[in-house]
Amino acid sequence: MHLTIRHNLAPRIPTTHAAMVCDHFGLTLTGQQHVIAEDFHLPLAPGQLVAFVGPSGSGKSSLLWAAAEQLEQTNSTPTLWLDRLAEPTSLVADALALPPLEAFRLLAQCGLAEPQLLLRTPQELSDGQRFRFRLAQAVSQALASRKGSSLTASSPPAPADHWIIADEFTSPLDRTLAKVVAHNWRSLTRQHQLGSLVATTHTDILADLDPDLIVTCSHDAPPQLTGPAASSTSSSAIWSAQRTLREAATPTPAVKKKRSASSPTSPSRPARNATGRTLLGGITAPTPSASSAT
Repeated sequence: MHLTIRHNLAPRIPTTHAAMVCDHFGLTLTGQQHVIAEDFHLPLAPGQLVAFVGPSGSGKSSLLWAAAEQLEQTNSTPTLWLDRLAEPTSLVADALALPPLEAFRLLAQCGLAEPQLLLRTPQELSDGQRFRFRLAQAVSQALASRKGSSLTASSPPAPADHWIIADEFTSPLDRTLAKVVAHNWRSLTRQHQLGSLVATTHTDILADLDPDLIVTCSHDAPPQLTGPAASSTSSSAIWSAQRTLREAATPTPAVKKKRSASSPTSPSRPARNATGRTLLGGITAPTPSASSAT
């Protein structure tokens, strides 16, 4: 898809104060626009996870909304907006449209495994807990709408019959929990072949989220597209290819390689080996083993 987003700088109500602001900063009341993206190519494919990142006000949410709306209009693809889901009044344990064991498993994957939380209503949860509940709610609605499918279905469904849209992804969470939730979110969407568009200011979760596409927004440059599914014709991919060619053209001295290989005083750094699992609110994340830590 191609996205073009422009915002008119003219105030909707031309007041005296608005005219003073325009005069002071050299703006006009008509004609000027703020361009976030101009024919920006976003190569979406079924079942992808796409992350829009950048500082506040850089246009990532605008691109997210435009992409979601174009999915709805052009492909008639069902989209589930996290912040638009109707909040049920039932207990969390009864709120998902799935069989009990499947519902409990999904809630645990989203970080709601504590029994005391399952016995509350969504309105009684904290902001962070409510965010995790909405993640589970969105996945359950997508799965429930698939005829004859469930979390334990033997044959996987067709990919991307739903897209889940999450603005301010993991913002209500502390950063350690945010990384774990991001890791589990990637596993959930991949397991059930759900497309997902997320926007966040926090780049610390990208390694755990492992998106197929990353759209990086900034205040003073057009959006940049990276990630394993990015088009090879994008400027970022061209730059990466040029850097690889430059590195390949720079020979490494053979003497240095031989000396490094035979030197007994330079032991290689032990590889990180994730063998343990840490329980964190009912969700798991890999942790370094004791041998790796030493």
